[in-house]
Amino acid sequence: MNRWLRYVSLTAVLFTLVLIGSAQDEIYTFESGVQFTIPEGVTLDESGNIPVLSIGDFAVMDVVDPNIIGQTPDATLDMPLDDVMDFLLNAVGYTEERTEDATSLFDLPDGREVLAYNFVNSSGAVQTIFTVRLSDGRIGALNFRTVEEVDQDTIDTVYAILFSLDIPGGLTEEALVAELEESFTYETGVSFSYPEEFIIANEDNPPVTIGIDEELLITMVDPNIVGMPAGEPMGDVIGFAIENKPLEVTDFSDFDIGGREAVIGTTEDDELTATMILVRFSDETVGIMDILTIGDPTDEHIEYLRQVAASFNSDSDEASITSADIDEARALFEEAMGLRDEGDYESAIDLFTQSIELNPNLALAYYWRGATYQRTGDVESSVTDYRQALKLAPDQTQISEDIAEVYALYGDVDSAIAELETLIEEVGEDTVDPSQLDALEVYREIADGEYVSDFYFAQANRLREYEQYELALASSDILLENEPDDPDLHSQRGVILLESGDAESAIESFTTAIELEPKPLYFYNRGYAYSQTEDGLLNFVEKVHDYQCVVLLADNSVSQEQIDFAQRGIDLTIISSDTYEPITDPEDCGA
Repeated sequence: MNRWLRYVSLTAVLFTLVLIGSAQDEIYTFESGVQFTIPEGVTLDESGNIPVLSIGDFAVMDVVDPNIIGQTPDATLDMPLDDVMDFLLNAVGYTEERTEDATSLFDLPDGREVLAYNFVNSSGAVQTIFTVRLSDGRIGALNFRTVEEVDQDTIDTVYAILFSLDIPGGLTEEALVAELEESFTYETGVSFSYPEEFIIANEDNPPVTIGIDEELLITMVDPNIVGMPAGEPMGDVIGFAIENKPLEVTDFSDFDIGGREAVIGTTEDDELTATMILVRFSDETVGIMDILTIGDPTDEHIEYLRQVAASFNSDSDEASITSADIDEARALFEEAMGLRDEGDYESAIDLFTQSIELNPNLALAYYWRGATYQRTGDVESSVTDYRQALKLAPDQTQISEDIAEVYALYGDVDSAIAELETLIEEVGEDTVDPSQLDALEVYREIADGEYVSDFYFAQANRLREYEQYELALASSDILLENEPDDPDLHSQRGVILLESGDAESAIESFTTAIELEPKPLYFYNRGYAYSQTEDGLLNFVEKVHDYQCVVLLADNSVSQEQIDFAQRGIDLTIISSDTYEPITDPEDCGA
């Protein structure tokens, strides 16, 4: 029995041509048209409502067709295998909860799905129920019972019967795809085949478009672009796919591609007919085919679509993204954003990465990891993540502006120009955001050697914010070389120096700013810089002098919070010193 338990737990079953083609004494056909073969040495008992097969001396198997399961032949059409399994377990009196470790889902060689459940029944026999998808979408079943450990021959016989249970001459994915001569494979491993007379109209970026002249145009959308998790109900995927489309959920019906789940919907708009096909992949994700024809698609078109849809699949046999993965990925993303706000960029990047590993379709995680890399000065990683975010969300063209900004921020304006020029070429100048055109103009001026004050001022501030102080000072040098008498630029340089830890040099810059214009903000900054020097305790007079000028000269260059901070510094000095004499005349404020 243990050997049988191990065998049915496999997720795939391999059949040899010798087994499938072995001597078959009889074919049994139900009234519904479903049939199965009875291998040599197997005995058929038709005395009851369900045909029963005896396999050897210790094993029997009931064979059940869709008519028996569903009362009408079509009642099980595209019904989930799990639902039929639960129905059959209830019918045989199994009252326990079905366990995952005893459940096995696998594909037959022709692509049809099988769900198996193995348990020990109340009589002590090992019982296995198989629900199998037929080529027309309905479901049949086998109910196998044994009181002895089975040998390899019995196992092979059971699976030969299981494989033979189908409608005669039914469609199979293998047969449909065998007639197709050409193929295309995405970087993700998703592929499809198409007739030789078709041509690829667009393969530069997903989705890929193929067609025959103007008669039939098919846009193939990889599930990785769709972004829906594995295992989502087809109805939910349809609802997502038809947003902003002239289709309704009620337009869709089942589409037979010989095995895997597929649906088709069609709507006519003027002379063009829009058709959509959704195909369930082996990894439980769903790919989309958008089709345009002039007038209704012909029978020949439908058969083309059936063939291409049958070939549309992933090279993975395992579920890729589950709803649980998506929820956990989102939670990790939110946690990463919190760490990023706190300035813990290394930990944030680590959590963004974990989020992406769980859900590679989470464009936001790529975008914000790219933005975090931007802060750390890792241009290559930042651009790579921004590009992946744009690939997953191609309508968010502002990401191209972000990529250009990264390049320009770190001194590569030529790459910034190329990025925006490519964007404009792809979407058209009339559709790009005006800010992108303005940025392109500035980058071109910089590349031509022109001095653009606003650009370098913003660059210095952004680099200071990112703690890239050496680069920020280089931008400050350019500003002061061109505008040496601008006090704001000297003050800006002082702030960069102060935050980088060079308080003494910062005081010099703030002093120059004050000499050019005795603005209270400059006094505030210099006062704070005095407190950060190694001789901060000795420089308290200079510090408080500057804080008093903040209060005496207060204007809109300083906030109320800064004025209050300066006043507290003054009060503490007066309280702690018997000799300090405060100044009261604004005229006493100076360099």
